[in-house]
Amino acid sequence: MKLPNHRISVPTFLKVGKSTLSYLGEILQENELKQVVVFFGNGLINLFGTTVFNSLKAHQIELLHYEELDSTHIEDITKLAFSLPGKTEAIIAIGGGKVIDAAKYASFLKRLPFISIPTSSSSDGFSSSSASLLVEGRRTSVPAKLAYGIVVDLDVIKSAPEKFIYSGIGDLISKITALYDWIYEYEYGVGQLDDFALMIAKKPLTASSVPPLNLLKMIFS
Repeated sequence: MKLPNHRISVPTFLKVGKSTLSYLGEILQENELKQVVVFFGNGLINLFGTTVFNSLKAHQIELLHYEELDSTHIEDITKLAFSLPGKTEAIIAIGGGKVIDAAKYASFLKRLPFISIPTSSSSDGFSSSSASLLVEGRRTSVPAKLAYGIVVDLDVIKSAPEKFIYSGIGDLISKITALYDWIYEYEYGVGQLDDFALMIAKKPLTASSVPPLNLLKMIFS
């Protein structure tokens, strides 16, 4: 009898804390990534560019290219990916869903490590292995690169508009019903249940005695 073989991929590193953006160069140096490309969301170079550039320079990380990205058209991202310098060792995205989806797809095409740096907690898309892009005018989920590393600067996250914070709360709470949906489908013969993945998904909801909604309110108060 052939037993099912499930594999769960996870990022190599996860850095969460205050002012972690200013330690980006050190984090890359620790992971032996010396030549990088950085994509920013709209208007974010003015907000975070100096911090990022100074950190990279302080740790001898070569910035091969940087720009702000707004397009999620698959043709634009494909063209951009294959125009990147050949010596690029990693692609870094700083911002919201658009730039992170674009960068993770470019990383997928170029088979390069992708470093995800979200600037809001509106969803968990910054850690997923798919991207929402425009394909022939329609929003489509396409395969992309799972983040090699995730850097979360709590000072940056807390400065995001309140609506994004509450969107993230909703995304977290939805995990509760999503897990029951998964179990229900499995019990009725639809799909395969992975106990380890189920445990990982439940952990943020059960690790604290404080309900998720109250916990997040405490974090962002």
